[in-house]
Amino acid sequence: MKLMMNNRICPNNGKTSLAALIMALLSINAQAQNTLSVVRTDLNAIELRLENTDDVAGIQFSIQSSSQVALSGFQRGERVSDSRWLVATHQVNDSTLNVVILGSSRMFLGAGSGTIAKISYRTNQENNDAPYRVSLGRVMMANCRAESIAVTVQNLE
Repeated sequence: MKLMMNNRICPNNGKTSLAALIMALLSINAQAQNTLSVVRTDLNAIELRLENTDDVAGIQFSIQSSSQVALSGFQRGERVSDSRWLVATHQVNDSTLNVVILGSSRMFLGAGSGTIAKISYRTNQENNDAPYRVSLGRVMMANCRAESIAVTVQNLE
């Protein structure tokens, strides 16, 4: 068995106690904080902002809006603006957009924060200031070893 600590692989010499293993896992989880947020930035635009402490090599999610909002455009954010990032989208309908972002050539997002996507939309109502909902679903995030990493999602309600 191998124990992952501080991005190094530590061989198990058979003397690792269960308490030491639990403490190591708790300290890793306490240090990692990854948050993907939906933020309204303009009258008809939102941004997806990623704040991460883990290295992130891939992200997959669906953007879903309430019925009075039609998602109409997608742009890369500054954190994935390099052309070596594969960014693919699929518009399922007016209110659902699927997105996959993958780093090529061993690229990853190191610890930091910033915008990964900008989405424009139009409203199907006269009052653009009326409340609406935009949320992220089926969010998956992976590191360079294709291991799933935890992420907290903050939706726009």
